[in-house]
Amino acid sequence: MKNEKKVHDLANSVAVSLRSELNIKGFVGSVIGVIIDRLNINLMFIHIDDSKAKGFSAEVRNYQHIYINKNDYIRTQVFTIAHEIYHLLDKEVYEESLSADERAADHFAACFLLPEDEVIDFYHYEKKRRTDLEILYMISDISYTPYETVYRRFKELSLATKIIDKELKKSKDIFKSSLDTEEVFVKIRNENFGESILDNTSWNKKNLVSLIS
Repeated sequence: MKNEKKVHDLANSVAVSLRSELNIKGFVGSVIGVIIDRLNINLMFIHIDDSKAKGFSAEVRNYQHIYINKNDYIRTQVFTIAHEIYHLLDKEVYEESLSADERAADHFAACFLLPEDEVIDFYHYEKKRRTDLEILYMISDISYTPYETVYRRFKELSLATKIIDKELKKSKDIFKSSLDTEEVFVKIRNENFGESILDNTSWNKKNLVSLIS
């Protein structure tokens, strides 16, 4: 538990530091391409057959590159870009183990895309008239962040998720283990609120580069 807290604390401090260094505020997923340019990182979208392979990063002759699976949802791609930024940052990294560094990169991405104050303020403002499930989808759309990431962020920040939990349990009982959590959130959304264009992978392949550049 202490090691996990150390991983999360480091990742959060790196995210806060980078946001301050770049002087950015609010949810930044929709402008991740601009951030990549400011960091002088080359971004490439490639076809990867393995659906579990989201992307990777590399530094070659002092040039930094991020490669993203073009078959993923836009939200997943944005999160993966943020995850890989962490790996490329010329800062202290958590090197106790590969898994710890991956968890740190995931937490950095969550903190970078979903800053604590922004999430809490937005949640409490909207909670006066909307359910926690509606707010989750709103924040996910605004931040271009995966539904599951927003859900975990709510849990980390001790924000109520009663309706989300109920819908997740009901849907997982129906679909059993055939869908991962992100896909379950997509199903819940489609059934209750209609489809989001950010979840349309065919649209995604044609428009992502111009959308986030």
